[in-house]
Amino acid sequence: MCLALVIGNVVGSGVYLLPASLAPYGLNSIFGWLISAGGAIALAVVYARLANLFPKAGGPYVYARVAFGDQVGFLTAWGYWIGAWVGNAAIAIATVAYLAELIPWIKHTTGAPALASCVIIWVLTYVNWRGAREVGGVQIVTTVLKLLPLLAIIALGLWLLIEADASVIEAEPAPFSWPAINASAILTLWAFLGLESATVPARAVDNPERNVPLATLWGTLVTAAIYILTCSIVVLLLPGSQLASSSAPLADVIRMFWGDRLASTLALFAFISGFGALNGWILLQAEMPRVLANEGVFPKVFARESRHGTPGASLVITSLLLTTLV
Repeated sequence: MCLALVIGNVVGSGVYLLPASLAPYGLNSIFGWLISAGGAIALAVVYARLANLFPKAGGPYVYARVAFGDQVGFLTAWGYWIGAWVGNAAIAIATVAYLAELIPWIKHTTGAPALASCVIIWVLTYVNWRGAREVGGVQIVTTVLKLLPLLAIIALGLWLLIEADASVIEAEPAPFSWPAINASAILTLWAFLGLESATVPARAVDNPERNVPLATLWGTLVTAAIYILTCSIVVLLLPGSQLASSSAPLADVIRMFWGDRLASTLALFAFISGFGALNGWILLQAEMPRVLANEGVFPKVFARESRHGTPGASLVITSLLLTTLV
């Protein structure tokens, strides 16, 4: 479940759009991926080691406080908490955008996207209120489903490589450029946000000094491999001009080889991807203030637990803030 939390929180809606954002940089983007993946893996090693040394809930807050004192610890936790629920508004809206492709009346009805976003937020808030095991179950199912189209594209690329069918490679030659690599590395590093996810709810994890480090490290490695392979294959198979203007580059690749019907189902997988990411991030947006409240840093109301042992008050307060933002 920890592994699904890490992969599920990192792989959201971004991977479906990143190839288009990276199109101007051509094959330089592959080097950008390698640099950002190397950095993310280095960070994951650090988090894994710290999680082994300090197997406590709160992750980044605990490590910053031990190393640099209470003030830096508080600022780290405050920034993380704000970033979590503000970012969740973006995830919710992006998720509903994919849902609207499946249910067109949502995008044609005034106020329906906002209403649908809020419904999803509170459904997942309820799942989180029920307990960590329920959250983990949803996370496992959504993570497996969201990886299916990405693995299909990877399998397609590997098959073409084995068949040595160079005629399908549409990537336009691009000169080696450090500025292009740097720009693509910045874009791709954003895609690794969330690799620390398993360290935040460590209190609810069995044997956290072992399972949290393993989930953090393996989750980052698996995600890096999937990202690099998927986006590199898309860059190779689509012409740069088409890729740059595409609103659904992964769907374009699937359409090219498997037709419109399968391509249209990608919206469903993109919705599942966003839904799963939001599920995991709602867990984190409530867990961090609970940790701070138990430390006497946040108001005690955030420490109140539901009958399921979950941070009930923190979930409701933070989801109200999230709903207001949406």
